[in-house]
Amino acid sequence: MKSSDKKTAILDATIALLKKSDDIDSVTVRDIVKAADANLSTVNYYFGTKDDLMMEAVSKIMEEVSLTTINGGDDASTPRERLESFIMTMSNIVVEYEKYTRSIIPKVLLKDNITLPDTIMPMVRECLPDKNEMYCRTIAYELIVFLQVAFYRSEEFRQYCGYRLENEDDRKQLLSLQLDLLLRE
Repeated sequence: MKSSDKKTAILDATIALLKKSDDIDSVTVRDIVKAADANLSTVNYYFGTKDDLMMEAVSKIMEEVSLTTINGGDDASTPRERLESFIMTMSNIVVEYEKYTRSIIPKVLLKDNITLPDTIMPMVRECLPDKNEMYCRTIAYELIVFLQVAFYRSEEFRQYCGYRLENEDDRKQLLSLQLDLLLRE
């Protein structure tokens, strides 16, 4: 097996185990190496630590769900409903894998290139057809960054605003408010 195949097998096994597990902490490296038909040293070689492997797996899950959600959108729904549905789907993953997404957010916010808002740009453009590209990019950026900071500082955000981001109804209410503020003509 080629080295890239080994790395992929380990990552795929981790993703499969995470998706099956009710408790992400119960997924062990032993489980992963068994499912991937690999050994511990291979995991350490490619990923360094279990946490690094888990963060990469969660990022991959988010990427897969993002593509599936965007490509399988409901044609009958409004652009705003599609945008809201997409962001809620992604926020559900952020909450489900909070232990790892909390570690990813600072890197995405402070070090990575600004690409995440590009994911929602087609939906933002549909919501704001009369606005120019710069305006739509600013709205997409504000939506994404606001939510990243709110999730990263969820306890402080709850104390300040009252929204419990681990609660889906509170997330829906907050997202609806943000969309009302940012998408008005």
